[in-house]
Amino acid sequence: MTYGFFWSEKSESRNQLTARYEPIQALLLFEFAARAGATAFVDVGANVGFYSLVMSLLPAIGKIEAFEGSEEACGEIRKNIAMNDLGGRRGAALGDQRRRRDEHP
Repeated sequence: MTYGFFWSEKSESRNQLTARYEPIQALLLFEFAARAGATAFVDVGANVGFYSLVMSLLPAIGKIEAFEGSEEACGEIRKNIAMNDLGGRRGAALGDQRRRRDEHP
C-alpha cells in the first residue's frame, strides 16, 4: 500500500499497520474527496502523513495541512514530503506547536 510514494523505513512499518487495520479507508476518502470537489485537506493526527500524501494525488487539492503532536512522527512526515518532492508542489503545513490541553476552551 504505497500508492507510488517513497516512505522512510519507520513510515513503511507504520503504513503496514494502516494497511492491516484500515484496508480501504484511503480509497474511500480519495473517492469521496474527488466526488465532493475538495480543494483542501486537513489531516489531524497525521502520524507519518499517509493520508496527506494520498490526498496529494488529487489534482484539485491545492492545500494540505497536517497536524501531529508527536515530534518523532512530525520528523517522519517531513522526510516523506522531501522523499516525494512534495514540499513545493502543494501548500503543505505541518503543525509543530505544542499546546497544553487546558489552553483551549
